[in-house]
Amino acid sequence: MIRTRKVKKLKYCAITALGAILLTLGVTVGARAAITGVRVKNWQSWGASITLILIGSRLKGLGLKNLFKILTDEEIEYILQRRLQEIPKPCRGCQNFHGGIYGGVILVCGIHAHGVKGDNCADYKTSKGARKI
Repeated sequence: MIRTRKVKKLKYCAITALGAILLTLGVTVGARAAITGVRVKNWQSWGASITLILIGSRLKGLGLKNLFKILTDEEIEYILQRRLQEIPKPCRGCQNFHGGIYGGVILVCGIHAHGVKGDNCADYKTSKGARKI
């Protein structure tokens, strides 16, 4: 799965780079057409320039959007995994779980402020839509 993400990141980086290249090329062709000012070829150059700019912009936008989505999904997954590791195992999915940090100390719940000793809690209540992990 990590390899697949790396390949996707690389693919979208390449698409973004290609878009930037086409965008630059389009601006260059348009500037050249404006500078030379040849009438017949000028319209063809302007058409090519606009086409390159539009395609380059679209590719760049597509690449950046998808790259941002991948990076955001990775960050969310990392935060959720880290947060899940902080929850004591017998408290995962419990309605009584609080998990607030006060003065650097985690308040697990109102019943067992520092958590339970062992793997089971006699006061465990399943939250709506949650399952014990």
